[in-house]
Formats: sequence, structure tokens, C-alpha cells
Amino acid sequence: MKRWCALTKKKTVLLYLDRGGGAVGVCGGLFTATQKGQKAPETAEGAEARFTRWLQSEQLFSIILSSMSDLQEALAHRGSSPPSVISAARSGLSRLLDHLLDQSAGSFSGGASEWLKLGLSGRALDLKALVSALQQHFLLFSQRLHSAEVERRSLRLEVTNLRRGLQQGVPSDHFLSVCEELHQALSREQEAQTLIQDQSKQVRTLSHSTQELSQARKEVARKERSLRILGKHLSGVQKEKQQLEERLQRAEEGQRDLSRRHECVVNCLKSAETSCKQLCHACISRIGWLEQEVSAHRSHVTALRSELQDACLRDNQAFVPVEEFPEPFPPADPETPKPVPLS
Repeated sequence: MKRWCALTKKKTVLLYLDRGGGAVGVCGGLFTATQKGQKAPETAEGAEARFTRWLQSEQLFSIILSSMSDLQEALAHRGSSPPSVISAARSGLSRLLDHLLDQSAGSFSGGASEWLKLGLSGRALDLKALVSALQQHFLLFSQRLHSAEVERRSLRLEVTNLRRGLQQGVPSDHFLSVCEELHQALSREQEAQTLIQDQSKQVRTLSHSTQELSQARKEVARKERSLRILGKHLSGVQKEKQQLEERLQRAEEGQRDLSRRHECVVNCLKSAETSCKQLCHACISRIGWLEQEVSAHRSHVTALRSELQDACLRDNQAFVPVEEFPEPFPPADPETPKPVPLS
């Protein structure tokens, strides 16, 4: 509202409303009192309040509802086509503009009378402008009449077309049967769509399963290659195992031979030990016996020597004088026994 008032201070005619025939000027200026005793000009606050009251008035609300009723019906009807909605909107807008222009015409007539009362001051329109305005109003009125006549003819054509369509309409039974067939076709179409969706899902699942199968095949091939490699490695391990078993058998046989040889050696050593022990016992017993015999022979030899010495002394004393008798023989050493060979 403030911007509107600011524009009215700068220009008398704010805009022109062109409806196909002539342009209607929209003015926003205020009248100025030139004589005493006349009413003072309306302030901006009063104009704003009046404009607000006009926007909130029930008259404007009823005008808008009555003008847009056809558009509301077209929008509420689901089967209406876009051209019909556009035509309903245009007709509603034209009716709304007609009502608003009617109100503005009344206000303009009041304003003109006020201007005439003011004595046609400097800001008032001159005669030529008034004549041109009247000509424009007459032209606009004739155009509105022409548009109303055209609209009436179009409405009559629509009514005749509707009547002709009603006359050319099909029976209700046939219409119901066609609707039933269409409903069945729609249900079949829905079933077909559901089947197509199911098949598409199955195709997706099959493609997914084929991908998984290809991956599984690749995995199986990889595992087969690894199994072949493991089989080769296992065959080599088995060969090595057989070789190790053969070596182990040979080692066990050698160990058994060594154990048998060891047992033989142990037996031989045991027999040699027993024979050595027996030989030692025999040698010890023989040596003891021989020592006893040697000691007996020694005692016998000593006895014989002593007897021989005594005999010799007696013989010498009998035949040789004592002064010339030689010194006695030294006692003979007992014979050392010679070692007796063991047999």
C-alpha cells in the first residue's frame, strides 16, 4: 500500500488494463480541494485502511467465489482436460475483471462528479480527454457485449453438442458391459504387470544366480587347480615317504643285524670271561700247588745237602789230618725253581 501511494504521487495513471478492445486506465491520485468548505483530501493512512477493509470485505469474497465457481468445478472433476481447465480459468478471470471494472466505473462516475463540482481545476481532465475516455468506455462496453455474445454462442454450441452427445450415447447396459470389459482388461493388465514384475524379479534372481554360479565355477576351477597341485605334492610326499620307509626298513634290518652281532659279541665276551675266570682259577690253584711242591723240594734238597755235608765232614775227618784239612765248603744256595710252562 505504501508503494502504491508513492507511485500515485509521481503518476496520475498507474497502468492500463487491456482486454482485447480498449485499454482502461487505472488511476491512483487524490483530489485537491480548491474551494473553502469542501472536504479535506484523504490521508494515506485512511486510504490504506479503506483498501484493507475492501480486501477483507465479504462482497469481494463473494465476487471471487462466484467468478471462480466454474474453475473449481473443472478442477474438482477428475476427467477434465487441460484446455477445459484453461478456458474455465479464463472465463472466471474475465467475470472477475468485469465485476471489478463495474465497481471502478461507479467510483469513476462519482469521481467525475466530484471533479465537475470542483470546477475542473488544473489537474482535471479537459474536454478532449473526457471524450476520448467516453469513447474508450463505449468501445470497451461494445467489446464486452461482443465477448458476451460470443460466449453465449459458444455456450449454446456446447449445450447443443452435449445434447447431441446425449442423444448419440449408448444404452446403460452396453455402457456397463463395456465398463465391465474395461475393468476386466484393466485387471488383466494389472495381472500381466504383476507377472512381468515377477518375471523381471525372476530374471534378476536368475542373473544373480548365474553370476554366483560363474563365480562358483571359477572358485571350483581354482580349487581343482589347487587340488591338482596338492595331489602332485602329495604324490611327491608319498614317494618320499616310501623312500623313507624303505630306508627305515633297511635301517631296522641293519639295527637287527647289529643287535644280533652285539648279542653274539656279548655271548662271546661272556664265554671268554667265564673261560678266563676258569683259567685264572686253574692257574691260581696250579701255582699254589707248584709253590707247595717247590717248597717241599727245597726242604728236601736242604736236608740232602745237610746230610751230604755231614757225610763229607765225617769222611774228611777220617782220612785227612786236622791241620791240613781245607776250609769247609760254603753252603750251597738252594736251587731256584725254574718256571714251569702251563699246559
